[in-house]
Amino acid sequence: MKITEIQIKNFGKLHNINVRPLPGLNVIYGENETGKSTMQQFITGMLFGMEKQEKTGKNDSYQQYEPWNSSSFYAGAMKFTVGGKPFFLERNFYHKEKSSSLVNEMDGEKLSVEQGDLEMLLGGMKKTTYENTYCIRQAEI
Repeated sequence: MKITEIQIKNFGKLHNINVRPLPGLNVIYGENETGKSTMQQFITGMLFGMEKQEKTGKNDSYQQYEPWNSSSFYAGAMKFTVGGKPFFLERNFYHKEKSSSLVNEMDGEKLSVEQGDLEMLLGGMKKTTYENTYCIRQAEI
């Protein structure tokens, strides 16, 4: 899988951001509190979803990144390729209007995140595997 574009509507401190990674390895770096971890969590949320917890706790990433001023626009999109085929994924994380859309841009076929099509495109990878191999946070090194 190769991410070709990231579109953030509202996610934590990031608003109306559009990022197009360059070919090869991309490194996100910057000063403290500039949104590096937020970008990392957004990508994880796009790939695996985010659920609002019944009881808020230390590891409640839903509440941590929920926009303060417009939670109904807690959303974004991502373009990526798998096997040379382009896909477009959209998610609304807002718990009252939660939705996802996955489309094969080559032929317009609508796929179902809920039925496991995204997981299939990820080769069956689960969130814990992703976080332990591809998305390792600096504090966990």
